[in-house]
Amino acid sequence: AGLFSDEIQGNLDYVIGTQADGGYWDTTWTWGPFYPDVWPTAQNEWRGDLTLRTLLTLRDYGRLG
Repeated sequence: AGLFSDEIQGNLDYVIGTQADGGYWDTTWTWGPFYPDVWPTAQNEWRGDLTLRTLLTLRDYGRLG
């Protein structure tokens, strides 16, 4: 990762900038017209997973503060 330090920091800046106003990171996909009755629940569960993974990554790079 040392060879790409500037690129990694730039990407982390981007990721931080994509945090939703509610404090979570949202999905970048949908299920389209499929399963519209359960997508909101699945999307909320994915938000939790994405948020946890993102926060762990930011922590690992010393970007939480």
